[in-house]
Amino acid sequence: MNPMTIPTTLMGRYRLLQPLDEAQTAWRAMDELLHRDVMVRRIADEELPAVRAATALRHSSAVIVHDVVTEDGGAWAVTEPVEAFETGGVLSEEQATELGLELLDALTTAHALGVVHGGVQPSSVVRSSDGRVKLLGFGMSRPYGAYLPPEAERTPASDLWGLAATLSTLLEGRSPYPTAEAIRYGQVLPPMRAPRLGAVLLPLLNPDPTARPGASGLRRELKACLPKRRKAGEPWRFRPLVLGLMAAALAVVLVPVTISLVKPDPPQGATRDFTSLPDPCTLLTGEQVEQLVVTPKEGQPGEQGVCTWSSDAGLPSALRFDLRVEVELSDDPRGRLDGERNTIGLLASADSVPGLGEEAFLKKEAFQSSRGSGFTRMTVAFRMGDAVGIVEVRRSSKSDEAGEERVKNAALRGAYWVAEAMHRG
Repeated sequence: MNPMTIPTTLMGRYRLLQPLDEAQTAWRAMDELLHRDVMVRRIADEELPAVRAATALRHSSAVIVHDVVTEDGGAWAVTEPVEAFETGGVLSEEQATELGLELLDALTTAHALGVVHGGVQPSSVVRSSDGRVKLLGFGMSRPYGAYLPPEAERTPASDLWGLAATLSTLLEGRSPYPTAEAIRYGQVLPPMRAPRLGAVLLPLLNPDPTARPGASGLRRELKACLPKRRKAGEPWRFRPLVLGLMAAALAVVLVPVTISLVKPDPPQGATRDFTSLPDPCTLLTGEQVEQLVVTPKEGQPGEQGVCTWSSDAGLPSALRFDLRVEVELSDDPRGRLDGERNTIGLLASADSVPGLGEEAFLKKEAFQSSRGSGFTRMTVAFRMGDAVGIVEVRRSSKSDEAGEERVKNAALRGAYWVAEAMHRG
């Protein structure tokens, strides 16, 4: 319908007051029969069945669809009025978890009615006139870009994928995918601000809908992420935020992992003490190694406390890399971590890494010769209880911004996986 032919009143009842977009497909309007503010939105013919079904949905975290009307051959959905949801930046882990539980409840209620949202994305999270944050667009949202599920058919699993992508964005201030191509292969950027909640959302971003967790399991995991309220006089007890993550893409990397175990006085808030050295060849699963190493060979034990995985030699040199896990003893985990931090050279810099063990940092090194060769190396070091872990990722090829980001993501991913395995024991 051309904007010039849009009627001023729909069905003699809904008076259009102000367009909400340039295409004039959404309007602020007045329901002159019930004397209330509403919003009307133009919908496509193929959306009619889903939107009509959505009129049966009544949930405090879902935008109410009051009516579906037709006028001059066009169909319109009439909903409660809403406005954009402004976070003022990004949400905290607790805020995102609570929001996730509310939106999940709205989605599962809709799914029980046979209604699939079809386009859960940040723009579909809105605020209603009573201040509640709700989900808009059941049956009429069209996802795009980094929020378009990899599968063609829209199902409840697609809605949970969109919920995970949306919460990740609200947590990190960016999409969990660096490119649209990354969605197809499930190449997720690791969460930096809330790794524990990020690890809960990660399985939902699997490109295979049948491999994603269901709503009941997700609800249970989200509730576990909420902080336990301590009783009066009870000391704080910290839980380690050391859960597994995935990265943006398969990186061309070299990954040594060093773990130092000692028996000093336990630090405040120690997550666990180790009675024996872990086997370095078992700190990463075969699936995890395959995500870090392109066509890896079987892990090979080396000198004491060392295990190494290498790429197949048949690959081009730019794609070959190794994964090395080393275990060593130390007399002082704090001093060991400080010593690693202090080995910053002229080509290196270090940044703190929140949420990994009790203390962690990322060291970045890059070099490029005048002939175009070079390397990128990222080292993540963390302290957990009486142990120190160091994960180093190296890519022996020409340094570039995109390559550095992939190596960084791989180092963080490997560090969280190793730390998780250490914590589980």
